[in-house]
Amino acid sequence: MEQKAVQQLLGAQYSAYTTELNKYRRQQEQHNHFVMQWVHHMKTPVSVIDLLAQEGREQPLSGEKQAELLTSLREETDRLTRGLEMMLHTARLDKFELDLHPRQLLLHEVARSVINGHKRLCIRYSIYPKIEGEAVVESDEKWLTFVLNQLVNNAIKYAKRKPGDKKLTIRIVKQDNAVKLLVEDEGIGIEPQDLPRIFDPFFTGENGRAVEESTGMGLYLAKQVCGRMGHELSVESRAGEGTTATVSFYPDGIHRFG
Repeated sequence: MEQKAVQQLLGAQYSAYTTELNKYRRQQEQHNHFVMQWVHHMKTPVSVIDLLAQEGREQPLSGEKQAELLTSLREETDRLTRGLEMMLHTARLDKFELDLHPRQLLLHEVARSVINGHKRLCIRYSIYPKIEGEAVVESDEKWLTFVLNQLVNNAIKYAKRKPGDKKLTIRIVKQDNAVKLLVEDEGIGIEPQDLPRIFDPFFTGENGRAVEESTGMGLYLAKQVCGRMGHELSVESRAGEGTTATVSFYPDGIHRFG
């Protein structure tokens, strides 16, 4: 009887060990895949910067042409910066609990800071941002800024391909026991068949494949971060009309993250 119990215990321990080992292997495979894809995407802005530099050296530029070249250079360096930030935050996810510093935040001020960081792109692509509503929430400012940067960057990335003026609205509302922040764009939207998979790692969908800087990791990482902070991220979209991403903040939510 005692021998049987020992065998059962050893079997349970071995099963737990193999489960953890397989989980670790999947994480390593995903990390390696992301690193390779990230390097591939970072080569694009580096190549564009090199071509722009060659163009500037090889021919005299008028004032207007020079301004256009500098604008393009700044846009490519912004892409590099966003890529580096994504890689840095991905590396920090493994030690998320040690990097978390929750406090009371003015949600509209965090949103305003994110919009200001994208002001140049909004002007370039005729996107008119506005913020509606105010609220105080408990969150981590650095991680929340990372999430909102992903959402606003996505909104601009998929709105800039549509001609004419577009609106980008960040709406803050209180519903029942939650505060909700909605990022509403007037971009190309998401195809219905792609919606169920938008939070999967490396998934880009029909529209994502048409946008060269899409890595398929932005929404995945935003979802992971929100879940670990006790917030909730959801997305609604209509193809050709636009997308709304919603971050929901619940009382004491950040104390229940996991």
